[in-house]
Amino acid sequence: NPTGNGRYSHYECLFGKDFVRKAHASKCFLVGCGNLGEKILENAAMIGLGSKGKLTITDDDMRKNAKYTKSESAAQAARSFNSELKSTIEVKKTFVEAKTEDIFDYKFWDGLDFVINATNNGKAQGYLSEKCVLHGKVMFDCKVFGNMAASSIQVPHKTAAFSAAIPEEKIMPFDLSAVLSFPYKPRMCMEFSRMLFQSMFKDPSTMYENMKKLGFDEYAKKFENDFLYALPTLQNVLKWFKLADNVDMKACVKLALDTYIEEYRNKVLNLISRYPEEYKCDNGSPFWNSRRRFPRAVSSTNFNELAQEFIWHASCIFADIFGIVNGGKYPTMEETMKIANSFTVSAWSKQEDDENQFKESHKALITEIKKVDLSKLPWISFVDLDAKDEGNHHMGFLTAATNLKADVFRIYRSTKEECRMFAARIVTQNANTRAYIAGAAFLEVYKTLLGKKDMFKSAQVNTAFNTYSFSPPDEAKKNRSRFEKGFTPQEKDFTAERKVICIPEMFTCYDYIDIRGDLTFDEFKKAFIMHKLIKGGLIVKDVLAGRSHLYYSIEGGFYESKKAKNIERAKKSKNPKLKERFMKQAETCQSFMDEFSNMGKKKVLQRYIEKVGPLVDPEVPFIVLDVCAEVDPSQATQNKKYSYVTVEVPKVRLWFK
Repeated sequence: NPTGNGRYSHYECLFGKDFVRKAHASKCFLVGCGNLGEKILENAAMIGLGSKGKLTITDDDMRKNAKYTKSESAAQAARSFNSELKSTIEVKKTFVEAKTEDIFDYKFWDGLDFVINATNNGKAQGYLSEKCVLHGKVMFDCKVFGNMAASSIQVPHKTAAFSAAIPEEKIMPFDLSAVLSFPYKPRMCMEFSRMLFQSMFKDPSTMYENMKKLGFDEYAKKFENDFLYALPTLQNVLKWFKLADNVDMKACVKLALDTYIEEYRNKVLNLISRYPEEYKCDNGSPFWNSRRRFPRAVSSTNFNELAQEFIWHASCIFADIFGIVNGGKYPTMEETMKIANSFTVSAWSKQEDDENQFKESHKALITEIKKVDLSKLPWISFVDLDAKDEGNHHMGFLTAATNLKADVFRIYRSTKEECRMFAARIVTQNANTRAYIAGAAFLEVYKTLLGKKDMFKSAQVNTAFNTYSFSPPDEAKKNRSRFEKGFTPQEKDFTAERKVICIPEMFTCYDYIDIRGDLTFDEFKKAFIMHKLIKGGLIVKDVLAGRSHLYYSIEGGFYESKKAKNIERAKKSKNPKLKERFMKQAETCQSFMDEFSNMGKKKVLQRYIEKVGPLVDPEVPFIVLDVCAEVDPSQATQNKKYSYVTVEVPKVRLWFK
């Protein structure tokens, strides 16, 4: 019995009034508002998802050729589609990660009903998965790769949690170092050319526009701790800043020529200087083989046909970006090469990989960029790879870049059509694919709202081959006690049988051992051992928070004897440097013993802040810890026949508030 003939009456007919009420009262979090996120938001607007609750969306990327972030423009579209969402859509422009837990805090996560991930970012997926596991929330994950797409669901205690990150081989079919330095297949050269297009044109144009819109200080937060990644793009952007006011075709040709020399001469010679042709591996076998082909650097004076094509196509793309092409009239290849031949190419010099040098270069670049008045810079055109347009020079550039890389490593060349097919497979996101997978994900949202949690399905689609499939999601992994063969520290044997004890039996990643109180380590260990899920019989060896070691147990006798040996060696040694080294080792042993003797009385939270850092969200009431435990030797008589026994336990939530 639908209520009248309103916007949601057909949903009431199909699913009932309770469904519509639940949808409207929901509190949902959508991460990613690009092309796929917009489709999901469109589905949300259709049913009025969060119209009487809250719909939070976030995306820190900028929309192409627009003044707004993707989340802002997506929110505007959703509000125009359904006016009931005007006051309930909350727009964020922040990347979701541990650093932003002051924005997406404990109360935020605890108040959600479910989360939808519409990004291809593996780190974001892993972090969202961890937060949903921690707070017991349902998570829907959607991904699009060209004509292929998939949706999956994470339900607490029922389905497997998503992995911490997407395996790199699923995104990139080859190892990154092989693509850059040791290609041996034509497709690896194609992947290199696509990456080169992005680093030459797309990334700098995106950074240029975003810096101009947001200001340098705001935008720099994205790469403040990732200087190795940001350095090449920052260098390109600074060149563009200097050229933008008075750019001409000569400047565009210079940019193209510099890239050609850097990629196909300098980097190749650096590789050869590090690994000469006669270089041997540690086991004595030749370093260069069929999978690592010895390269040949290009000439910096005589440009062959491929080199000319590369410089010409790259120069024309630069001209498009800076807007100096009059009526689509590009210079001819002869005109471009006449300009290129007028430049003097500097001699190659060996480049050393020094992280400190990278840091200094990064700081110097930032200082120089800050001096630029961004408000006075002209706007440029954003460029993205378009494999269909014959007149934009994109495919000509990709083909030339691919075959230059192939010639350097003596690999078969690829045709323009082969490069086009590869580029289209990687880049193109078919609108039908996005619409299908967004709809498939929302079928699972409907099931969640209807309470049918035993009917969930994962969806896969390949619109290129017209294949569509649904399958049940993987069940949550249950940890069982077992016997297995593996390395044992005592016997240093990889084949010895060892026993793995899981306490409690059949626990999953959704299970936690909850301990309450602002405890010292001695109190924490006692509370852990006597917890109802553990029931005694264990001793705590180590306590960790992520990769940070908060507590470790040591054998006092071992360090005492080691200290005594080092002092004895220092007394006998006549070498002052050796004496100093032995005394330092003795001091280190003493510091270990001192630290351990006092550690039990130290507060767990205090130690956490010392090692991990202050809590980003001051309102969070607990910290998550990993405990390494062993069987209490006094109660391990039944395990003596096994050379090594390990214990697996759930993570611990220490509720200090």
